[in-house]
Amino acid sequence: MNQRSRTRILIVTAVGLGLLLSLIAFELGLRLTDKMGWINLWNERQIARSSSIWIQSENPALIYQHRPNYIKNGIQVTERNGILRAEDAACQAPPDVFRIAVFGDSVAAGLEIEPERRMFALVERDLNKHLVEFAGVMGIEPSHLNRVEVLNFAVNGYSSLQEVELAAAMVPRFKPNMIILQYCANDFYTSRNPSGWFLPQSLFYTFDFVKYRIEKYQIKRRFIGGYPPVAHWKKLYDEDEVGWANVERAFAQLVRMTNKLDIPAILAIYPLLSREGWESGSASDRHKKVSTLGKAAGFSVLDLLPVFISTSVDELRIAPYDTFHFNDQGHRTAANEIVNYLLAK
Repeated sequence: MNQRSRTRILIVTAVGLGLLLSLIAFELGLRLTDKMGWINLWNERQIARSSSIWIQSENPALIYQHRPNYIKNGIQVTERNGILRAEDAACQAPPDVFRIAVFGDSVAAGLEIEPERRMFALVERDLNKHLVEFAGVMGIEPSHLNRVEVLNFAVNGYSSLQEVELAAAMVPRFKPNMIILQYCANDFYTSRNPSGWFLPQSLFYTFDFVKYRIEKYQIKRRFIGGYPPVAHWKKLYDEDEVGWANVERAFAQLVRMTNKLDIPAILAIYPLLSREGWESGSASDRHKKVSTLGKAAGFSVLDLLPVFISTSVDELRIAPYDTFHFNDQGHRTAANEIVNYLLAK
């Protein structure tokens, strides 16, 4: 080996060693500053795990689920089973109670809205105002129906597969008379949060630090320019996309479950509140595709796009750049349509 080759090897070795020592120093520095409380790199994760509405799930397919008996600002948000209601739900409903179980994501959960104004709390209240009419529609002797009870199992960030996984655990336990599955355009996959707060941390702080900064940057961009345009979601509906296959599988699994129990299953499809308008990104085509899939699987399908389309998106969204979540007026509108649909079946 000549002198020039040896020199090149020494330089490469020195550079590599320097980079390795720099990474070690950076790793140790992150660990020290985090331990001393100078940075809150994992603070969000720690808060979520210790005191948010979500806890780690024993079921790895769910990743996380609702914390039982969760109270926020003095208000009971979940009952003893993690269901979104103040009163505990008995596993076996009385024979004169018609029980509806709702599965969905943050759209159905409505955590940004006061509990009594959430759409499925309104559905329960309104159906109980029309008990005789509802009994007739469901083929129940009016004297045998004393109350309608809606159990809201919706969990922020859940995909359709997670919703059905939760249904598989909760439906046999609570024995509902009907199931409503809420569908949103991003239900192909589990959302980054809250799931990211409950996935295992890497062995290296440096990796988590870089990942954390990238996510923060993405969130910052989201709030500056709004959520992705509807065209982003449109692409996900391609037949060869894994996400679309996930939805197909979830729909089929849930209907198989309800068929075995001989109870009706309703699919409620919610539109995106896009800053580009209700119809942007061929929304009607996407809704038709989901509706067709739902009907083929065996659902009764309620598409909520037509009822919202006459009102400005900005009048119904919870925040200026929020593509998914409805305000009080949106929840009231959705509840009215669901009740009208159930009374007309």
